[in-house]
Amino acid sequence: FSTLTIILILERLKEIDEMSHLNKELFDFIMTNKSEITDAWLTQQSKDNPAYSLPQNNTYLRDENGALIEAISSVYIRDQFEYIEYINTRSAVVAEKRAKEKFPLYESIRSFRNVRIAYWAFVQKFIQQSTTPVTGKQVAEWSNLMNTAFDHIIENFAKYHHIYTANLL
Repeated sequence: FSTLTIILILERLKEIDEMSHLNKELFDFIMTNKSEITDAWLTQQSKDNPAYSLPQNNTYLRDENGALIEAISSVYIRDQFEYIEYINTRSAVVAEKRAKEKFPLYESIRSFRNVRIAYWAFVQKFIQQSTTPVTGKQVAEWSNLMNTAFDHIIENFAKYHHIYTANLL
């Protein structure tokens, strides 16, 4: 290897290490603010469907949304195969519950949209508060990872919801 090649490799390794460090910081920030993200989500959900504001639903909904936030956030720190397995399992469990509750698929998709909006607002908050400079490239990567994670969860959720609903008929 030439000296230039080695320097470029070392610079890329440093960049990857910095990105990994920022990914972990973002994950920690989101986990620390999971309750606030859920509050923002519940506020919007209650406007769309008053049943979300009923006290008897509060703990259940908070737990479910917290688990979803953790599942989405795991994309920043987990190995890809481990992450996909985790997401598939999580999607199947929640879809089965929703199908048994006869919860309409369109309501679940609206809920996912509202979580995505609240979640991204906290990613933006992290970017603004980060003491480590965040590059446009990093923001684009986070956006791509987050949106891909949401899309994967929604697709799998819809698939499993369909399967469980068909089995209940």
